[in-house]
This record gives sequence, structure tokens and C-alpha cells, in this order.
Amino acid sequence: MVVVIVENCAKEIEIPARGDVFNDVIALLKKYGGRFDPSAKVWRFGALPSALVNELARFIDIKDVGDCIADAVLVGNYYLVPSQLAGRVNYDALKYTVRKYDPDEKEFYEEEVKLWVTKEDGSVLVPRGLAKSALPSMRFQLFAPWLDPKKVVEKAVETGGFRDYQAEVIGSMADDFKVVGASTVWMATGGGKSYMSAGLIKVLQSLYPNKIRKVYYLSMSIDLALQFREFAEKWGLKVGVVTGEEKDWSKSIVAATAQTLYRAITTVLNEKNGNDEDVDAEIKPYLDVVELDKKEMLDLAGDYEKADLVIIDEVQHLPARTVKTVAKFNKRAIRLAMSATPWRNDGKDLEIYAWAGEITRRKVTSSELIKRGYLVPAYIFMWKRYMRDECVETYYSMKGTDATGAQRFSAVKRCVFDDPDRDADIIEVAEALPKPLLLLTKEVEPAKRLHKQLLKNGLKAELVIGAVKGEKRRAIFDRVEKLDVLVADTVADEGLDLPPIMSLFITGGGMSKTRTLQRVGRVVRPWKDKKYAIVVDLWDLGPYFEDHGEERLNLYRTEPLWRVFITNTEELFQRLNGLLRS
Repeated sequence: MVVVIVENCAKEIEIPARGDVFNDVIALLKKYGGRFDPSAKVWRFGALPSALVNELARFIDIKDVGDCIADAVLVGNYYLVPSQLAGRVNYDALKYTVRKYDPDEKEFYEEEVKLWVTKEDGSVLVPRGLAKSALPSMRFQLFAPWLDPKKVVEKAVETGGFRDYQAEVIGSMADDFKVVGASTVWMATGGGKSYMSAGLIKVLQSLYPNKIRKVYYLSMSIDLALQFREFAEKWGLKVGVVTGEEKDWSKSIVAATAQTLYRAITTVLNEKNGNDEDVDAEIKPYLDVVELDKKEMLDLAGDYEKADLVIIDEVQHLPARTVKTVAKFNKRAIRLAMSATPWRNDGKDLEIYAWAGEITRRKVTSSELIKRGYLVPAYIFMWKRYMRDECVETYYSMKGTDATGAQRFSAVKRCVFDDPDRDADIIEVAEALPKPLLLLTKEVEPAKRLHKQLLKNGLKAELVIGAVKGEKRRAIFDRVEKLDVLVADTVADEGLDLPPIMSLFITGGGMSKTRTLQRVGRVVRPWKDKKYAIVVDLWDLGPYFEDHGEERLNLYRTEPLWRVFITNTEELFQRLNGLLRS
């Protein structure tokens, strides 16, 4: 007799088998991913693969197990689709195209990326986050059959502390958790993502204490890890953090940076030494070195691998190898991903949804939050200013040469950012804007120069760049209300909660779909007498920068309640004076 336990439907199936038939049955159970439990002497499945049921029909007529059967079953980060059903997979939902540059041919080309894996036996592995889109006509194994979305919402309402739209988002994500164990939340900056996720932990641990025992919150910077701990404490939760000063992963909730976990995981996998040079360029500006010895790294990675819920903040970075490695290392956890901008500039959006789940039905925009009174309206001034002739000449002098487009852009950018007249104009506008002001640059050297000049002009100014590490940055952010100007590079582009900031000055250009919208989020949070937020975006006119400004303008216009004005220098001061007098 062979006994099979199907966990999804809590049913026990007895298969009479002896001799050669016994061996054939065991071979089938192994083939379809059964796990033998030697203590109970039973075989366990999350769900019964439909192909297995068809093959077992040779030995037994299995009845009354309809709710136990799945065409696709969970295998780690994937759903396994048997070869006989591979033709029913929607492969279009599992591929995307990226644009790459060939330095030898000096031209761009397109490359198709496929996110499924076809095995030697013809079966197909589908990333579980995309199962709903890729397997629309199939029954697939529920990731968390024990989770009741209705009870989760009821408990959230009963617990209190959630805004109405947050409870609605929780309902959407709970549906996704049950089905594929992954959900991406699109919520505008100021919507309370971190606060909501901390409250959700309390709800889930209250309802399912034996299922959600360990939680990891992943951020790109120590600033956001410490910020998350503050939000969690408001819910009465204790959070261990892994920073330069604290190394505590003993608590049931742990906040750590993806970079630190990556170093620990690569140590376990023996891939590399896990040094900082191996971290992706896109998250390197946020890098905070946390020194761990080998034993600590092995212990941290092992603890993370056992987590039941993993929360990924600023999930637009997930396609970066560093973050993706961390996300995929834990194959058993429910994944909650969050961002005000869960998409990419490079076309790799599908990588986010493959490993973190598709975007929830309930989305929250900045305009909705303004309309509900949770954010203040934003007045955005696109300040047109011509770059100096030398920068334009640099561009044209390099055309027709062996210089690549990237090299030409770098030369023009350096000319623009190193213009002393541009710096002087920035200082003049900065002095006129309401305080505290957040002044953002794209690079470190312009930030240092502007900070130095602001101090020389008698303003209370602080500088935050990547070299200013975690705890010191946090101390500066905590006293931002007492400053005139906070000057920062890209480290302040995402996620930070700085309600006292009255105005924002963007001086670094660019056309990133994520950063453009995220930056405005730094200034629209309500604070005391703040009735509106002022944003000045310096639009340099000339090669590259002019087109980039057009892209940012179009992005700003996607939010109906952001008022956008295009001005020259004279008009900018006139409009600012008029607004401040009103």
C-alpha cells in the first residue's frame, strides 16, 4: 500500500501496489515531485499533478479529488507544466525585448529574453509571479491554500490604523498571496507603503502565527531599513536591523539591505567573495557596507532562506542581478513587492512581475491621494535654460568621430554640470524657494560645490551623498526641519519620508520614468501649514538634455492634479513670487 497526502486539499489517497506495480507507482510519484516523509511513511504533494492522476489511472481509479488536482505544480520559484500541456502555455506573457549596443558594430540591436525554461523531457518551468497571465486556461497549485483573503481584510479593518484604500490594497494582495504567493503593489509616494506593510505583518502574524513566523524587509539602503523599523514600532512590532551598528536577525521581523543579504548569500553559494565591487551599478549609490564575518554571513543567509514572508521595497530594482539573486534565494516565502513606480526604463518590467508577482488590481495614484487630502497639490515649474555654447559645440565636434553616443553624452553632461554660471543661477533660485528645500543633483561633485556655496551665502545647509553612511544620513534627515537646504545626489531620489520639505529643486536632468515621479514624492507629504508643494525642474536646452526634459514633462502630466508650468528664468521668478504671495 502506498499512501499519498495532498496538502492543498488535506486528503489522503491509498494506492494498492505490490511487486513491480509498487516500483512503477513509486517511480511516478518521484517523477512528479512527490516528497517522501519517512517518519509518517507517506508521500506528500502540495497538489496532485493532473498528468500524474492520468498515469495512476492504470493502477487505481482516484475519485473525489477534483479540488486536489492541478495542471501545473509548484517547484521552488516556478510552476512546472508537464510536456503534454506545454502547448497551452501563453509564452507571449513570458518574454520581452531589450535594446543593446554592439560596440564593435557601433549600433543598437534588439534581443529577446525568455523567462520560461524548457526541460529535457519537454516540461516547462514558468515563473510563479506570472502564472495567472501565462497559464490562463490551467488549474495550478495554490501557493497558500490556508490563507483566506476575506479574513485578512476583516482583520485589517478590525485592527484599525489602515486608511480605506490601504485595506482595499491589502484585499488585492491577499488574493495574489493565496494563488501565486507574490504581489506587487503600485502605490504613489506618500500613500504609506511601508506603514501599511508593517501593519499587514501584524495582521498576518495574528491570523496565521504558525505560517508567518519570520519576515524579512528588503530595502536598497539602511535609511529605508531604519525608517521601516520606525513604522513597525507604531504597530507595536519589534524589528531587528542589520546595519553598521546593529546586527540583529534574532527577532521575528528583520530589516536588511539587499546588498548585505547578497553578500551573505553569495558566501553560501560559493559564487564570489561577495565584495562591494560585485554589486550592480544601479543600486551602488545606496551601498552601505555592513561588515560581517563568514559565520555571520552564513547564519544570516540561512535565517533569510527560512523566512515565510519577504517584503521588497523599491521593487523597480529587482531586475538588477544583486536584488534578483536575493529574491530568488528564498523559494518558499510569500513575496510582497512595493513601489510608487514598479516599472523600468530598460524594458525589463516583466522581470519584476516574474519574481515579485503582477501589479495588484487596486492601484493608488498621487492624484487620488491629493483628492482625498492625504497629499498636498504640487506646482511643478519646468525652468528652461539654455546650456552654454561650449556644450553644444562639444556635441557637434564629436559627431562623425569614433566616439560612441555614450561618450558624446558624457562629454556634454560634464560641460553642463561644470558650468559656473549654471551653478550661480541654481543658487539664486534656491535662495528664493520656500524652506526647507531639497536640492537634488545627479552627481557628487556638483552637490559638493552647491553645498559649499550655500554655506558661504549664510544658509543652513547639509550634504547627503553616498559617502555619508547610514546612521549619519539618518541623523541629518531627522533634523531636516531645522535646515534651509538639504543638498543630495541620487541617494535621496527614492523612498525617503521627509514631510517638512517645502520645496524641491531638481538640477540633474535625466529621463528615468521611476526617478522622475519618485522625486516629486519627496515634497508632497503634508506638514503643519504646508498647503502645496513647489517643484522646480531645471530643463537645460541643448543636445540630449532638451529631449530628456520633454520626457520628464510628459511624465509629470500623467498626474491630473499636478499643475505643470513651462517657464524661462524671468517667468519663473514672477510665478514663484505670485504663488508665494497668494
